[in-house]
Amino acid sequence: MKTLRFVLCIAIVTAAGLAVLPRASAKGPADRVTITGPGLDEMIDITDPDIVEPLSMAMLEDFEQSINMPERLGPGYELTRYFRLEDGTYRPIDQVAYYPNLYGGSGYVNYIGIVNGWSGYDGEWFRAREEADRLMRQVLFEHDILLPANLLPVEPYLAVTGSGGTLRLLDAATLDDASALHLDDKGASLEGVVGSLDGQRLYLSTSNGAGVTDQRVVNLASARRNCFVTQAGRALTLTSGGHQLVVESGDTLEIRGAEDLDLLASIPLSKPLPDAGTSRRAYFPSPDRRWLIVLVYDAEQAAIHPLDLNTGEFASPVLLDAPPPGAVFVGQWEANGGRFHLFDGERIYAIDVRRQLITIERTYIGRGEDAVKLADFDGRLAFAGARQELLYLYSPAGPDGGVFAVQISGGQQRHLWQPDRVFSYVIYGAGRFFAVEDGTNELVALDADSGAVVASRSLEPGERLAALVWLSPEWVGSGPAEALACIPRQ
Repeated sequence: MKTLRFVLCIAIVTAAGLAVLPRASAKGPADRVTITGPGLDEMIDITDPDIVEPLSMAMLEDFEQSINMPERLGPGYELTRYFRLEDGTYRPIDQVAYYPNLYGGSGYVNYIGIVNGWSGYDGEWFRAREEADRLMRQVLFEHDILLPANLLPVEPYLAVTGSGGTLRLLDAATLDDASALHLDDKGASLEGVVGSLDGQRLYLSTSNGAGVTDQRVVNLASARRNCFVTQAGRALTLTSGGHQLVVESGDTLEIRGAEDLDLLASIPLSKPLPDAGTSRRAYFPSPDRRWLIVLVYDAEQAAIHPLDLNTGEFASPVLLDAPPPGAVFVGQWEANGGRFHLFDGERIYAIDVRRQLITIERTYIGRGEDAVKLADFDGRLAFAGARQELLYLYSPAGPDGGVFAVQISGGQQRHLWQPDRVFSYVIYGAGRFFAVEDGTNELVALDADSGAVVASRSLEPGERLAALVWLSPEWVGSGPAEALACIPRQ
């Protein structure tokens, strides 16, 4: 099992003894590049200077084209770049992650960081230079990796589930109805919705109310909306390449084929997790589908277990502080995929999986000149999102209303939006926050920069906002609800 060692720091993390490189650091091309990622059985190891130089720092990534993290990412491949020392050995310099552009054009590079150090580029996203992008595709092709490209354009839709197995898709821009699907099993209730990487399929997790969970895959691109169903747990995420689906199933995580739901592998949860008979689990996939944070906790202990979805291996478990009485854990990845934030009711942890670092980030927030303990809020708090160095929180049960933003670094409150509304559920995506008002069941879209309401509509009684999914408008269709007759699959 691959071992990652995590350091737990309290409040402030110091960088003493670590190399810190300035933004404009340049020491010439690398001498070696290694590549790992989905579909590669072995690490690619390159020392040919004709290939290494175009993949070196500032040659692969265009530092003059800084971008926000794309909403839709293809499979991610991690590059480690090295210098050759006088004794013939190699020293790692830095790491980046390369993602192809699914819709044509140059791909994207996430600058992970300096090995054993920091730089001004850490965590930032850039365009890949065209020549380097072509070279990356060629290198992967020569190792039997055919990257997706020129897929049909996709648009964001809100998946809203209702009673009796009904799923409505709403246009995320206008909140208007776009399409509706209805399960043929009247006793099934929809528990979760995941969209495929190519925007053609939906994965629907359903329950019959008696502890039996099914997993369905609906092919929207087929003329009759072909649907397969198999007895399995709740779908959590796709893997980085988009060809596999990660499914929760008791004490294991199942890896199933994205097209047919065939069982490909099982990852046991019993070995890496503490043996606690009354423990509970929660799962938090990263936006780039590289990591799955598994949280396990009970009344006396809590631990996180980062699962590398590229390798199927767990990092070493990390014990957290004892949970407060009645703790309800909530988690949130930053929109750029950099860090994961976990709240236990008293304190917020920040987890940098790639840097193998955990900090207790916050136990209070600043409101003007006052410091308010997170534990002193009358109602429990939940995350609405994390972006641009701000954490967005809300109180699902009230009495505090609205969505408020807190600086990640200093803890000072910066925004309070819609304070007269108590929201029962809020998610972020496609540059907006989507919130459901408690009591009225009104769905509102909030501008992510100002918090202003840009669209709204009422949901039917019993309907709930399930997820934001990206689908091809060509396959979503319109018209009355379509009945789905799903074929059982072993």
